[in-house]
Amino acid sequence: MIRLSGLLVFSLSFVAIVLLIHSASVISQPVSADAQLSKVIQAVRTAELSGATSDEIRDLSAQLNNLIGLQDALQSVPPQDVGRRTQLSDQINNTLTSVDMQSVELATRAAERTSVNHLVSYSAGVVGAVITTAIYHYGTVLWRRYRVKRTFQLKIIPRSTER
Repeated sequence: MIRLSGLLVFSLSFVAIVLLIHSASVISQPVSADAQLSKVIQAVRTAELSGATSDEIRDLSAQLNNLIGLQDALQSVPPQDVGRRTQLSDQINNTLTSVDMQSVELATRAAERTSVNHLVSYSAGVVGAVITTAIYHYGTVLWRRYRVKRTFQLKIIPRSTER
């Protein structure tokens, strides 16, 4: 006789295997050029937000402007000119891939540079606090020495009792 827990484990295992096989058989759909362009624009924006300078972003912006020009040229090419359409599509895909890779690399470098700048700033604050504390300490030591020296230099003049 099969116990209830054995049957439950078998059915759960069967359902899990069926779900895994179903999820493994999903076919990816091709990404449209507009969706890929918006993804690349977001990658460039991410690079800019990560701390990339305007000089670094300028090259990517020029490539994106060139890409938009290529897309306009592709739309103006008649459907009969298959060779030209294929060439423009390849150029668009290459430019999209290039800009995407450059923007991801730029975002990584900018984030690293930003984290190094933060680390240097915080370290400089700690060093400044230590220096300030040392200056205050030595200032108070010198002030106390001065006060002790002045105290011992005082002349004691006895008061005359006659008046």
